[in-house]
Amino acid sequence: TEHKENITRDEERGAVEKLLMALRVERWKNDRTHCEWHNNVTCNNDGFVTAIDLHDNGLNGTIPSEVGLLSNLQHLFLDGNNITGTLPTELGKLSNLQYLRLNDNLINGTIPTEVGMLSTLIQIYLHSNNIT
Repeated sequence: TEHKENITRDEERGAVEKLLMALRVERWKNDRTHCEWHNNVTCNNDGFVTAIDLHDNGLNGTIPSEVGLLSNLQHLFLDGNNITGTLPTELGKLSNLQYLRLNDNLINGTIPTEVGMLSTLIQIYLHSNNIT
């Protein structure tokens, strides 16, 4: 897989923290590295996030624009929650994203054009939302 170093670990930590706070994830500890905050955050050997799996966790809130900073992210699974708001256009910056599962939430609005331009995307699930 392609490795991008255009973000520092500290910047990535901030982006993961913003995502977890925005979705009101309560089971993370601020004194650990972001790769250890939650059992469902996976990092590569270089310490960069490659997967976030928070499906069916009863989460609510919105997906923050900072998610676009996670340039090594390959899997984002937030399905089966109560996430609201619109899809941030910054999802289109996830140039390594392969699997995006946001189905079964309360997301509204439209699919950003930028998401459709992701050449690495293999699977996208957006059903059971209010997306038009």
